[in-house]
Amino acid sequence: MTHRLRLCIGVFLLGLSGCDYYDSRLRIINESSSAICIESYKDTIPKDHKTNHPEFYLGHQILPGDTSAQTIPGKDAWIIEIQTNRNRRLNLFIYKIDTVRKYHDMALINKKRLFKQISLTQEQLEINNWTVKISDK
Repeated sequence: MTHRLRLCIGVFLLGLSGCDYYDSRLRIINESSSAICIESYKDTIPKDHKTNHPEFYLGHQILPGDTSAQTIPGKDAWIIEIQTNRNRRLNLFIYKIDTVRKYHDMALINKKRLFKQISLTQEQLEINNWTVKISDK
């Protein structure tokens, strides 16, 4: 295989890998005194049985004082998420890791409403540079 052909194949493969888009603009800053995890839902009530996997949340905790970029697949995916939500807001649910460990059942945690819920408009997120601060208040 000639050098030129290898170069063309390499550029082509590089171009293909560049087609995957991810949106990491949303950043969560944990200013609380507890380790937390975050989930977003289409509505202001968490009722998706597909997210009843405590292991996922335990593996994606945000420690106090840490900042975490929330990444989802798709170009402008967070904007699309807001536009397709029932209330046209980003509905975030914050769970304390200690609560997830204690109950080990997200459906039960949601039923008991052992979470903090925040709904933000796209404008609010843009004003804050897509940064959400979570505190104990």
